[in-house]
Amino acid sequence: MIPQETLTELVKLRERVEELEAELEQFKHHDITALKRLRSAFRTTIGECRTLLVLARGGIISSDQIVDAYCDGLESKSVLARDAMKRIRKRLPDLKITTHYGFGYELEGEHLQRVRAVIKNTENHHNDQ
Repeated sequence: MIPQETLTELVKLRERVEELEAELEQFKHHDITALKRLRSAFRTTIGECRTLLVLARGGIISSDQIVDAYCDGLESKSVLARDAMKRIRKRLPDLKITTHYGFGYELEGEHLQRVRAVIKNTENHHNDQ
């Protein structure tokens, strides 16, 4: 017989897994409105907008997460992530993306807030590059 404490912990873990699965599902189906806003504001490709949307989550985003967003499920390869970041950095030189070698990439501070503002449509960025 399984102790009650173990059963309680299993229930909590299962609930957390369900929450994380629901959150992951949201990220798999990018918000079309947010993508349109990013594309309009930054004049980028849909793949670049998907990457910005993932970076806008905040924190360090792994190469695999970037490739999954950029390439819509193609096999994850760090070179694809580096290429995606290179294109975004070239197109948006004023948007600082920090590389955390061995971990991933991160938008921070005002740069993160800028992308989030576009996603939420709280600022008008139509004059950005």
